Amino acid sequence: MSEVKPLQFVRIACLLCVSVLPSVVQAQFTYTTNNDGTLNVSGYTGSGGAVIIPGTNNDLLVTSIGDSAFIGFTNLTSVTIPNTVTSIGDEAFFYCSSLTAVYFLGNPPSLGSQVFGSPALPFGLKYPNCYYLPGTMGWGSMFGNCPAFMWSPPYICTPANGTITIDGYTGVGGGALVIPDAIGGLPVSSIGTNAFASSSLTSVTIPNTVTSIEEDAFSGCALGSITFPSSVANIGDDAFQGCGNLTNITFPNSGAISIGNWSFLGCTSLSSIAIPNGVTSIGYYTFGQCTALTNVMISNGVTSIGQFAFLGCINLVSVYFTGGAPGADWTVFMNDSQTTVYYLPGTVGWGLTFGGSPTAQWWLPNPLILNNSSSFGVQSNGFGFIISWATNASVVVEASTDLAKPNWCAVATNMLTSGWSYFNDQQWTNFPARFYRLRTP
Repeated sequence: MSEVKPLQFVRIACLLCVSVLPSVVQAQFTYTTNNDGTLNVSGYTGSGGAVIIPGTNNDLLVTSIGDSAFIGFTNLTSVTIPNTVTSIGDEAFFYCSSLTAVYFLGNPPSLGSQVFGSPALPFGLKYPNCYYLPGTMGWGSMFGNCPAFMWSPPYICTPANGTITIDGYTGVGGGALVIPDAIGGLPVSSIGTNAFASSSLTSVTIPNTVTSIEEDAFSGCALGSITFPSSVANIGDDAFQGCGNLTNITFPNSGAISIGNWSFLGCTSLSSIAIPNGVTSIGYYTFGQCTALTNVMISNGVTSIGQFAFLGCINLVSVYFTGGAPGADWTVFMNDSQTTVYYLPGTVGWGLTFGGSPTAQWWLPNPLILNNSSSFGVQSNGFGFIISWATNASVVVEASTDLAKPNWCAVATNMLTSGWSYFNDQQWTNFPARFYRLRTP
């Protein structure tokens, strides 16, 4: 048997990780209390630029901006006003000479006198543009003396808790759409229920601020592919149900993401799926009736698979698992008569069947160090890991203390009975760092 090239290295060393976070400058406001117990922004002591007024402070609603609160603040360039504000007092933003844009997240508040305006040569005053969200009510072409415009993104947006949810799509036609990471200075955190359902969009880019994709968000749409950013933690029920043109799904490798019930039901153009470590659970009927699906790769991050998750995937031939058997019942691959479930030697929890389909060991072309089991890493009597490969094959474990100038020395030869063997290095504490590789004898 010819020598097998090392598939991976494992390093054991003490590392000091220092995380340096960027400093965040938060606008400073002063408040007074209104008669109803809500707050009034009475002043500002920040440094200017783009300022976002919060909707709450210490759990109290901010409902008004007081007289002269920002008057004469020449470094102010834009202001975002939350939907909780219902009134703005006299001269609140008067003589703010650099203010060009005011973003409103709700319906128009009542205005005092000379709220906006700053000197303009040769005479008169200049006014900022005001922008309002689609779906809000009561706006015209002017707001006070300011020109008023609907924000350009073709969305219906709902602000809440300092973030934006996109609840609807007002655009027409197909093509590609890039969802911004912020609207009016507030991060886009979720794609709401039915937001893009049945749209003719063929491509959507989701920003890395989105943490949740709600029920039916893209159901029945014309998407050809979708890539989820690492920020997404939840894909809701029916989120992409019936997207018959969807051929490719890319899930994040990092973070933790759960996939809801029926999320990709009836995506009949999907031929393969790779589910990486970032996915923790697969829901009920999630990939049901994906009739073009032929193979699936499921990483060790998945700990549970719901009932009927792949029911009716009539062309599904191979499902590969890189970790132990997740929690599941016999219905997972129901009616998938061609399916075989493959697992790595040395992983745990497998029987003769899984999810209603027969199992078989997954014979690898090269030996592999399993780094996803409880036996990987520092143990009471040394540093250990499972070697997975082929039944009754021999594997030599070599170690080195320096990858830049490696001097590999054989430390053990393991026979892989049943396709796997456990390696334990009791000498690892004698070295400041140690790397391992595998080869055939």
